[in-house]
Amino acid sequence: MDLFACRRGTVAVMEGCKGVPGKLSLDPEFKPVAAIIEAPAMQHRVNIQFMQSLEDAVYAYVFGDKMGHVTLSGVAFAGKCEGSSSGLKDLDDYYKKFRASQRREVIAVTIGPVTQSGFLTQLDIQSRDARMMLLSFTMTINTLPKKGA
Repeated sequence: MDLFACRRGTVAVMEGCKGVPGKLSLDPEFKPVAAIIEAPAMQHRVNIQFMQSLEDAVYAYVFGDKMGHVTLSGVAFAGKCEGSSSGLKDLDDYYKKFRASQRREVIAVTIGPVTQSGFLTQLDIQSRDARMMLLSFTMTINTLPKKGA
C-alpha cells in the first residue's frame, strides 16, 4: 500500500498517535522536522590487555575505560515538508554546526535514564527509498568514559 502515492516525499502527522514509550534527547537541541530517530544504540568498552602465560595462566591488565559511542539511526525525507526544510538539510546543518571540529563543548545524549557526553564525529546518509525520497542516516557521538561508575 502506498500511503503517499500522490505526493511522494511528503510527511504527515497522524492525529492521536502517542509514539513509543521512552525518551531520547540530544543537547544542544536536535529538532529536525522531517527526520526521525528509530534506533539509538550505546557501546561502552574497558581498556584491558590480556597476557596468556604457561600452564593456562592468564593475566589481565586493566587501564580504565575506553571511549564508547552512541549511534542514532533513523530516516529522513530529502524533499521539503510543508512549512519546513528537508530532513536531509536539517541533519546536515546540525552536523556542520555541532561536529567536533567546530565545537569544543561536549554534546549530551540521553536515552531513557542514561546520559552520555561526547563529541559528534560522524554522519552517514544513504538512500533508503528513492521513490519516496527517503534516506537512512546514522550519527555517531564518541562518548567520554564515566568516572567512578
